[in-house]
Amino acid sequence: AAWHLWSQAQPQVPEQGRVQLAAPQQVLQARDARRFETKVGAATATVVRSASLNKAVIATSNLPAAPQGKAYELWLRQGKTMVAAGFIPGGGSSTVLLQGDAATAAAAGITIEPVGGSLAPSLPLVALVALP
Repeated sequence: AAWHLWSQAQPQVPEQGRVQLAAPQQVLQARDARRFETKVGAATATVVRSASLNKAVIATSNLPAAPQGKAYELWLRQGKTMVAAGFIPGGGSSTVLLQGDAATAAAAGITIEPVGGSLAPSLPLVALVALP
């Protein structure tokens, strides 16, 4: 028999008694957060980027469910290259922290890929959000 102590993680309390925010919340509440949005049909994709944190989140709403055996994959455009940046779970509405160098990305994209992802984005992109 094995015994494992189960503990619920408590938010870390940094200096001055403030609760440490999760990474997506840190980006959304950053002083330098900039918002970029695009609509595709009834769906909306909004990217919020903080250059000082070098992070960005993407929030989707009204995104239809991905086809059977497929997933929504996220990409960041670095120069002429699209770099994998994570996945959107299911459809509907969600907020996801983009993985990678968001401070220098020129755009964020969404594609439909096989579950598990692809080495390069399939075309056409579902959405492309310019990050000027």
